[in-house]
Amino acid sequence: MENLALFFLFILLLLSAFLLPSSSHQYNALFNFGDSMSDTGNVRIGRLPYGMTFFGRATGRCSDGRLVIDFIAQDLGFPLLPPSNERESNFSKGANFAWVAATVLGFDFFNERGLSKGLWVNASIYIQVDRFEKLLPSICGSTQGACSVSFILQLDVHSELAP
Repeated sequence: MENLALFFLFILLLLSAFLLPSSSHQYNALFNFGDSMSDTGNVRIGRLPYGMTFFGRATGRCSDGRLVIDFIAQDLGFPLLPPSNERESNFSKGANFAWVAATVLGFDFFNERGLSKGLWVNASIYIQVDRFEKLLPSICGSTQGACSVSFILQLDVHSELAP
C-alpha cells in the first residue's frame, strides 16, 4: 500500500511539472473530482460552522472556509467551482464533481465483499467521471472533438479514496 501511495505521489509530481500555470497555458474551465476534502456542496451540510469562517453562512461544504480547489481555481483565474449537482448552474467555467465519502472503487466492489454497510454515497471516481462525460456535450457543443480537455490531477491519498 505504501508503494501505491508513493507511485501516486510520483505521478502527481510528474504531472504538476507539465501542468503548472504559466503564460503559455490557457485554461477555459476547471473540473474537480474527489471526496470531502474538495466537495464544494454536492453533499449538502446546511448548518454552521460549515462556511462561517470565509463565507459567513452555511455553504453545504465539509469545511468552515475555502478548500484547496478554491485556491487553485482562484489562482488560475476561475470563480469558485459550483457543485456538479447544483441545478441552474453555469458550468462553462467548470464544476466540482467531488462527493463526501467518495471511493475510488465502485459500490459493487464493496457490496460483493460485504463491506457496503457503511457506504451511504455511491459517488466513486468512476461515477464522477461518468457525470463529467455526460456534462461535456452541454459545455463543448454536440460535435465530437469540439473541445480539448487538459487535466490537473490532485490526489488526496487518505481515507476512503486510498486503495
